[in-house]
Amino acid sequence: MNHPKKLQPRLPEQSAALQQTMLQWLAVFLAIRNGERDEPGFDAKCADFSDILVDLIDTLPGPKHPASRFHRQRKEAKKTGQRKAEEQEKLDSHFKLEMTTDTVLEAAKDIRIDTSPGPDRVHIVKKKAIRDLSTEIEASIATLAVPPDKIPPLTNELSVHCSPVLKLREEKRKQEFDKWATIRQRGQGVELYQQCPAANGWIYNRHGLLSSEWITGLKMLTNSAAVLELQGRSGNGHLCRSQGFTEIVTLSHVLGKCLKGELHRNSRHDNVEKSIREALRKTGLEVDNEVHCSADIVAIDLGRDLLSIPPSVSRLT
Repeated sequence: MNHPKKLQPRLPEQSAALQQTMLQWLAVFLAIRNGERDEPGFDAKCADFSDILVDLIDTLPGPKHPASRFHRQRKEAKKTGQRKAEEQEKLDSHFKLEMTTDTVLEAAKDIRIDTSPGPDRVHIVKKKAIRDLSTEIEASIATLAVPPDKIPPLTNELSVHCSPVLKLREEKRKQEFDKWATIRQRGQGVELYQQCPAANGWIYNRHGLLSSEWITGLKMLTNSAAVLELQGRSGNGHLCRSQGFTEIVTLSHVLGKCLKGELHRNSRHDNVEKSIREALRKTGLEVDNEVHCSADIVAIDLGRDLLSIPPSVSRLT
């Protein structure tokens, strides 16, 4: 709580002048009360009289009346409010700019004010420049090569000026997506992201993955991640070193086409086939494997259904 500043006692001649003023005011109030005078500015005079009364009480010895302390604090608060209003008016003068119907402005948002006592109470420590964004928006539209009929408006439905930055970014994102999809190597499978957003939602939500893991997953999904960890298979390049192959050493190539991984693929195929066959027999089905047909496994439920399962694990795409 801010305590009122203690006033110094007045000199005898000042006290005498103040008492004389009090007597004059008392004569005025008595005349108004007796109906001898009709004063239209009576309320204003009462306010001036209360200020004089507070000053008079401060000059008297002994404890001060609480009403005088409250009046003084209210008077100081009023002066503080007036000072802040003057500071705000002075600050607004720094940011006056004429608005036109074809102007889109970027307002200053980061402002710090020093209100320390002094002749110039308002001191702007930091201020962002106000600039016209109309020319920048037109340049962005020209860069994106947006057709004239697809240029977003500079005003909303309430005729309020707004910057169509979001719409411009969406148009630019679409162009970059189409450009990425046409790349021969790293654009494989990119168009599938747009066809099935629900299935590819993890592209935008990493779910706790590291940036490197997330990027590697994207490359594996598009069949463009070279398996450089396998020594002797790719060396310092991205192409397979096996004779007769000029493909990128991706995960699908290693597990599907590469001759150096044929034995590994056959062994993995047999293990998967065995696991599926045993799981089906536990359910009571009659299972035959490696039958003389195109299917690897044929499971028959006598009298009802026939189930054919080809474990296509030789290729992963």
